[in-house]
Amino acid sequence: MSTDNPSQFDTPQMVVHVPSVSGDATLPPGQSDAITAGHLHDTEPLSIEVSPAAIARRLTALVLVLAAVGAIVNIVIYQIAPSPDHRIARLLYRFDLGHEPSIPAWYSSVALLACCGLLALIGKFAGRTGRSFRWHWYALAVIFLLMAIDEAVMFHEMLDNALHQLLQTSGALYFSWVLPAIAFVGVLVICYRPFLWHLEPRTRWLFIAAGAIFVGGAVGMEMVAGLIHDSYGLESVAHTISQTIEETCEMLGIVLFIYALLDYLLRNVGTVRFSGPPATAIAAPSGETS
Repeated sequence: MSTDNPSQFDTPQMVVHVPSVSGDATLPPGQSDAITAGHLHDTEPLSIEVSPAAIARRLTALVLVLAAVGAIVNIVIYQIAPSPDHRIARLLYRFDLGHEPSIPAWYSSVALLACCGLLALIGKFAGRTGRSFRWHWYALAVIFLLMAIDEAVMFHEMLDNALHQLLQTSGALYFSWVLPAIAFVGVLVICYRPFLWHLEPRTRWLFIAAGAIFVGGAVGMEMVAGLIHDSYGLESVAHTISQTIEETCEMLGIVLFIYALLDYLLRNVGTVRFSGPPATAIAAPSGETS
């Protein structure tokens, strides 16, 4: 990874150079006289232009499609199909926003994993340039990795079942997992306040906006869903609407966070180069036969 003056990268694209290399491992010095065949090819970097805004637009379009399809599918499952256990309903569950495993849940897991990778990359950059708060970036990467795993294997649903049986909650706290979630968000805000305020204002407010949208959907709308459960039930149209808003906010919050991370890399790193193995020739010692 190389670092250039951020002012040189005012255009909305980040260039990633990936070496295109032909050949195998480098031969040690002194063995060149043993080469009877093969060629040493020059390293030709493959440049990939990354536009944070373009990526954000495409991801937003994908999220809106997933949300629309998920809402329609949920209505079909609970309002049109003969029963939620009907074979057509069971097939449609794979597109339901509130069902796991499903395509929307898979997308969310991949998006969270992408955030993990970008955070780890920024942490690496911060370490090499001697910047402060390097471990805050790495800690965030671990948190997003755990969130990606949770999205795939449903740990918080298991926690919710256990807490609900223990506390017998109802109303806004019907989904009991929001209690530890609120506590965790509070601790995270306290611990990361210095980190946020050391960031440039643009990045800081993008992070805050992304977090507010995500938490507002994941926790806030989950509490609304608890109220709807007590009044109308989880198979009602009202719950379909709240669930669609919840999942859409979660996914859009992650899209905004991905945009913020890419924008941060663009402004502070500019060009990112991933180093590959050195180029060499495929060769055989003189006199060797197959």
